[in-house]
Amino acid sequence: MHALIIEDHKLVAALVEDCLKELGFTSFDFADCHADAVAAALRNLPDLIIADDKLAEGTGLGAVTVIRESRHIPVVFASAEPERIAKLEPGAITISKPFSMDQFKTAVAAAMA
Repeated sequence: MHALIIEDHKLVAALVEDCLKELGFTSFDFADCHADAVAAALRNLPDLIIADDKLAEGTGLGAVTVIRESRHIPVVFASAEPERIAKLEPGAITISKPFSMDQFKTAVAAAMA
């Protein structure tokens, strides 16, 4: 399975990648800004998106909104402000940074269901 990781902190992106590998994901695209995330999703349609909201350029929520205009893709928002995401995107699957592997697994399972 293929995942798109939208995250502007390299260490966090690597942690997310490691967690997804444990869950069976085998290929990844990484994006640290809105434009790169949209381009990556068009290039390699992901089975799952993990997105931080606040990026150096743009937002993960904005990128996900554009990406999902053409196809529904499961998303987990990993954010320091999950309440903000919940207000802007009711029903979104969110986990609070920092997160545990168990929290991450639960969120991915919920998104993929």
